[in-house]
Amino acid sequence: MSNVDNIAAPAERTPAPPFSGVQIPRNVAILLSEAKAAGTLSHAYLLTGSMGSGKYETAMAIALARICPNGGCGECEECRRVIRKSHPDVHWIEPEGAATYLVGQIRMAMRNASLTPIRASSKVFIFTSAEAFNEQAANAFLKTLEEPHEDTSFILIASSRESVIPTISSRCQEISFPSASQPASIEALVAKAKCTPEQARAALAIEDGSIERASELLASYDRRAIVAATLEALRAAVGDDRLELLACSSNILSAIKGACKDMEETYNNEIENQREFLGKGALSELKKRFKRMMASREREMLTEVFAVTRHWLRNNMIAGIGCSELAIELPEGTKRSDSAACVLSPEQFVEAQGIIDRASERIARNVTPRLALDAMLLDIREVIHANRHSG
Repeated sequence: MSNVDNIAAPAERTPAPPFSGVQIPRNVAILLSEAKAAGTLSHAYLLTGSMGSGKYETAMAIALARICPNGGCGECEECRRVIRKSHPDVHWIEPEGAATYLVGQIRMAMRNASLTPIRASSKVFIFTSAEAFNEQAANAFLKTLEEPHEDTSFILIASSRESVIPTISSRCQEISFPSASQPASIEALVAKAKCTPEQARAALAIEDGSIERASELLASYDRRAIVAATLEALRAAVGDDRLELLACSSNILSAIKGACKDMEETYNNEIENQREFLGKGALSELKKRFKRMMASREREMLTEVFAVTRHWLRNNMIAGIGCSELAIELPEGTKRSDSAACVLSPEQFVEAQGIIDRASERIARNVTPRLALDAMLLDIREVIHANRHSG
């Protein structure tokens, strides 16, 4: 198979109707609408750009175009299932390893790709972190990527083309996304989530600019509970009781478990549905895979904890230098945060950010979430208290 030339989304063309199900950049909507009308949608797209640029939403739009009998109307039952990420023929695949896709995970996905679609006329596989392909996982993917079934398509999401193994990136049609401006992202999220601009600003800050994830955060009680538990723990870090702080750390992990409950129930139902069709070994492998996927989901939720912590610290630092108007009002929190009791110098703010970086690195190395979170909160407490004593 010859390599597909990369393309950039056109700046302006004759207007074409955007996909109705999700909001994506207009020029990309035009590009995909014209490709859909001409029957030239690629079997493999590489979507590159920063968080919040629209690449996740575009992956959803391409999936809608592939699955929907009306070309991506956003209103039919097929579209609703795709948008809820519950369609059996659309697979969102996240790395099950600490930082990489596992060979066994990719082989299972490729076996799935060879099967007949369950509901729709085609299947879509969306790899959310194309940078996470190592050589072994890439080799397990290449044959199917080069010679896919007619009813199968792949979408890979990455920060840049250079971050993806060349043997994979060269076989995909790239669409690159410029970073969206903050005002445009806030406006888009307000329209999508029916929230206030301040709520949109806070959610976008936590989700690193991703409109899709910020919308999911605002719509999810369980995800907001994680934010609330994190802010409660940070307030406890200002106090003198270490045991209370560790109890708050446990509450964060409980909130994360609660946010993953729907996924766990889905996996358990799938295991029960497959029990009579799979042998003992295959069933055991499926259970292990679901366990890895749950661990990956929990790690993803921890990134939100880290993001909330970073912004809480920032709010308290900028309050200390007299710039409270620049603070971000976090969900379940206040714009002032706890600046009356906790004022950080810029130097101590940087030190605390380093503590969060180390916690993130520990999670990537498969340190248990409890140990990584407890250590992070206790270390941040030391920074806060050292500052209070020095003041």
